[in-house]
Amino acid sequence: MHELRDRLGVELRRQGFAWGHVASDRWEAVRKSAAGSVLDVGCSNGVYVDRLRSEGVRVAGLDLLDSPAWKAARGDFAVGDACHLPFADASFETVLSFETLEHVPRPEAALREYHRVCRRNVILSVPNCETPQEFRDGGLTFHHWIDRTHVNFFTLASLVETVERAGFRVSHSRPINRALPALPALRALGIPARAARPLAKVFGKISRRTYPMSLLVVGEKIPEPGAF
Repeated sequence: MHELRDRLGVELRRQGFAWGHVASDRWEAVRKSAAGSVLDVGCSNGVYVDRLRSEGVRVAGLDLLDSPAWKAARGDFAVGDACHLPFADASFETVLSFETLEHVPRPEAALREYHRVCRRNVILSVPNCETPQEFRDGGLTFHHWIDRTHVNFFTLASLVETVERAGFRVSHSRPINRALPALPALRALGIPARAARPLAKVFGKISRRTYPMSLLVVGEKIPEPGAF
């Protein structure tokens, strides 16, 4: 894990921004499916922990990298490895893990740990690695393909299969987080970024096709044989 921690640190500095923001699709899944106490694995700067704590939820966050933002966020935070969670069995009702499993060398080991520490369910998202034909024809791709810390590449089918192998029953799965394919075209026409982005959002709303960049899964825990 020391190697992964170093690579994540390098990538964070290369990209020049802190990972982690509350995305509407993910927050909707949390609001609908999270119950009781929550653990956010791969919590980054702690925005979901902070949001949940502000709503009175008992919540903790864990990440391989310490974040300076934790000092200002409301919640309990720890540095740790997703494959070796420092929590007792059934410590939380729900485990969140957004944009994390793509970085983990052994994703099934992490999922088994999620299964161990949760009592009810997991809510996961990962990058969508099915590149649309239109993007391939245009020489484009989703930005997550250039992230050097990604070691797993999921389709919706392979993500569901991986989650179910770890002892969960998938109750909900779908693509989320739409890309803005009109943005590069508008910028190529010389439209300034400040104007091009809202225009691209308008085109995205009226487009007949969407181009989701992420995949979302909610998995219900199947108890181990003999467990009560």
